[in-house]
Amino acid sequence: MLSDELSGIPYNKTAHRGHLLPKLRDRTEGAVERKHQNISAILIEAGLPAIDGYKPLFNYQAALRDEVLATVSRQTDVLRLIRRLEVAVPPTTKFIGLDPLAVTVPAPERRDLQMRREPETDWRKSVRKYDFEVRDERLRRVGRVGEEFVVGYEKARLAAIGRRDLADCVEWITDTLGDGAGFDVLSYDDRERELYVEVKTTNFDKYQPFLISRNEVSFSARHAERYSLYRVFHFALAPKLFRLNGSVEKAVQLSPLVFEGKL
Repeated sequence: MLSDELSGIPYNKTAHRGHLLPKLRDRTEGAVERKHQNISAILIEAGLPAIDGYKPLFNYQAALRDEVLATVSRQTDVLRLIRRLEVAVPPTTKFIGLDPLAVTVPAPERRDLQMRREPETDWRKSVRKYDFEVRDERLRRVGRVGEEFVVGYEKARLAAIGRRDLADCVEWITDTLGDGAGFDVLSYDDRERELYVEVKTTNFDKYQPFLISRNEVSFSARHAERYSLYRVFHFALAPKLFRLNGSVEKAVQLSPLVFEGKL
């Protein structure tokens, strides 16, 4: 299913479950569904994309984690596909005639379960063989085009409510001023109040974790009433986005990944 999804090939989850059930003893459709949610959680924790539609469920058994990641590490074609899609940048011509209603979806509910942190083991090395410098540069390009996409989205949103005057004032802050402002796009609401938009873009599904700086988190707390994080996902194949309004700390779970060392 993951391979088909990343390739843009339609598939049927219900048919897949129906195919699995005869091979499993005393398992209900609900139980199979939860196992797939467990698999999504395992993939996300390994830095890999989850299967769209299977909300990550983190209360899985270690044996399932080991089996899933051992299986994934053998799927070299899928891993190559993941690495290629992760840094794919769609042509900006895809944004022409953007319909805000067509790309906007509701934000997912915040998960109450924390992601589990397991010790480093051999399977992590096998599924994360990246040239990090090249990969990070390509991811920055994805992020910049994602910001450009949101600039177009905001212009289209304001034009759709009859405020073309405000649409003309939307500013791509990271392009004009740099990336230290704490947000990426300056936009407006229908009452002409400034809106501060932070953009996080992925080519994978909506549950994929994202990186956010301390400055960006702090800015969101200071300007919570006018701040939104726009999560752009499935960007390379069929862009969608949802909004998280207000302080980032109240909208998502934050986990420290980088530390500053001082003597």
